[in-house]
Amino acid sequence: LACCAGELYAFPLPALDKPPRRLLAHTSSVLTGVSYANGLVATADRNEKVRISQFPRCEEIESFCLGHTDFVSGVEFLSGTRLVSCGGDGYLRVWDAATGDCVAERRVGGVCTCLAVSTAAVAVATQYCLNVHVYPFVEGVLAEEPFMLDQCPDDGAPPSDLCFRGPSLVALLPGEWEGGPLVEWPRPTVPPDELSGADVEHVAGAAVQDAA
Repeated sequence: LACCAGELYAFPLPALDKPPRRLLAHTSSVLTGVSYANGLVATADRNEKVRISQFPRCEEIESFCLGHTDFVSGVEFLSGTRLVSCGGDGYLRVWDAATGDCVAERRVGGVCTCLAVSTAAVAVATQYCLNVHVYPFVEGVLAEEPFMLDQCPDDGAPPSDLCFRGPSLVALLPGEWEGGPLVEWPRPTVPPDELSGADVEHVAGAAVQDAA
């Protein structure tokens, strides 16, 4: 659990009534993203950085990933050694967790607000765009150019969160919408021009909520 004071806490499961354990803190900042994989925890903040700490000994810092020129809005591990982040500078950046080196970057454009990862692709949303940018992995490398997933109907809002659920990508829309707050793309890692009509039908509202 990240709080607005820049601190990260761990709660024991399933007994959430027990006191949390304070893991780490970012000085004078607000945490904007947390991800865990293989004994490492990545925390992102509004001061343009991503910190990689060992877990559960989070005082042991593995590396800092420095390169964003605006706040970091999301971070996710791709594997035990690679992670991806997005931010207000409009970039996706792939990092080496051990060294903090940036090993790849992609210019998305606009303010990146959230991202989601799967073994097949990285999806990212931006502040004023209804579409979702999808960067598939090509032979293990992030594609240079994304393809776009459109909302249908196109009267929604830019997603405030994204999540891969099995083969589908689900987007959370802020506010109240007649079709419900969720939009789902059944086959998000396949370019739309390669899909049949049935594949690009978007499921929204109660049907998605019931399945979530």
